[in-house]
Amino acid sequence: LRGGNAPPNALYALWSGANDYLFFGAVDANAVVGNIASAIQRLYALGARHFLIPNLPDMGLAPILPPEAKPWYSQLTSNHNLALHYALNSLEGSLPGVKFARVDVYTRTYTLLSSNTVQNFPPGLDYLAQGASSCLFYGPANCPSVDLEAPLPPLMFWDALPPSTYSH
Repeated sequence: LRGGNAPPNALYALWSGANDYLFFGAVDANAVVGNIASAIQRLYALGARHFLIPNLPDMGLAPILPPEAKPWYSQLTSNHNLALHYALNSLEGSLPGVKFARVDVYTRTYTLLSSNTVQNFPPGLDYLAQGASSCLFYGPANCPSVDLEAPLPPLMFWDALPPSTYSH
């Protein structure tokens, strides 16, 4: 905002947390959610009043994780989402006029999976070329050539971590 005010009628979307856990090694959901709450408070002080706040999808579903880590990340997701719920409730009570549009991405993910609208595995790139999704993270120079125009079934993940366009 370069020292200016945040327009009060704008919608401010804050979706954060997964990278803190998956790439930066955070293990304390309260600290990560505290960063989100702090960002909301700073924007509020500048004039923002309307916020779109999604929770996290189950990180334990991510293909990049080894099987033994999946339950731990699923629990961490639950901890994060619960802490986020309480933090937003607290902010609603302490910031006059603040409005939160909460998006329950976690539940929506399981609704898509349980209805067979999407499949969790394989990731799209692995469907197109075996091993292509992990090569992006571990050895991009060795990635196989992939036909990006090829049709895909409705898959949850595009590669080892990002969701597919279809699941978004």
